[in-house]
Parts: sequence; structure tokens; C-alpha cells
Amino acid sequence: MLTGYDIYQHLNLKQTSTLFGIYIGKQEIDGTWGPLKIGRCSNAVALQRGRSQGGANWWFFSYYVVPNRETTWVVEGDAKDLLKAYSIKGAQRQRELYDMPIVQARLILENLVYNQTNKIIDVVDQILTLHLHK
Repeated sequence: MLTGYDIYQHLNLKQTSTLFGIYIGKQEIDGTWGPLKIGRCSNAVALQRGRSQGGANWWFFSYYVVPNRETTWVVEGDAKDLLKAYSIKGAQRQRELYDMPIVQARLILENLVYNQTNKIIDVVDQILTLHLHK
């Protein structure tokens, strides 16, 4: 699990750079974890700042890079259909919250991303793999 800052530093991007992606993540406050959130974004650092308001920590478990905004919409729409059985409603009408294992969510999203792009680039996985080999 990594931050948006970790992702941008690894890719040598400025904090204002666009990086279209589909993510899996969770908020955490003092060791208490929120539900799994799956969504799309165009800037992991901006998403990080927004999700970490109010003292929460935001952690990315996967960030799949996709080529453009349209692909984020397609993959997110397909994911909503496939993940409907795992969907939970947040107390404040939050969307894209799921009660399911992260591994299962990753497999589903990897298939959806691959179907749209013919490749899978999970920056979180890349970073963690690099650190394992150091």
C-alpha cells in the first residue's frame, strides 16, 4: 500500500501531472480501516489529498495506468456492473465502496483493464516489487 506521492515520485511526475488510472484503495485512521474503494482518477496526488482530509490516511493498493479519461469511464462502468454484489452504501452516500478481498478486486480490475488496453500497468505493484528486490 502506497500513497499518491509514492506513485508520482516513482514515475518522476510533477504533483500537477495527469496520470489516468483505475485504483483500489482504503482510508485508515489510527489503525481502523474503511471499506475498499474502487474508482477512477486523473491525478493520484490530488486524490490522495482529497481522501486524507480530516486526519485519515489514504492508501493505494493498486493503481492501474490507462491511456486516457475515456478508458477510466469504461473500466469503472464495467467494474460497477461486475462488482454490484459486493457494493455497500456509505453512511454519507459514498459510492464505489465494496466489501470484498483486495486480491479478488485486483483480479477483476486487471481483466477489465487488459480488455481495454491490452496491458496491465499497476504502479503500486511495480514499486513494491522493486523494493522487494533491493
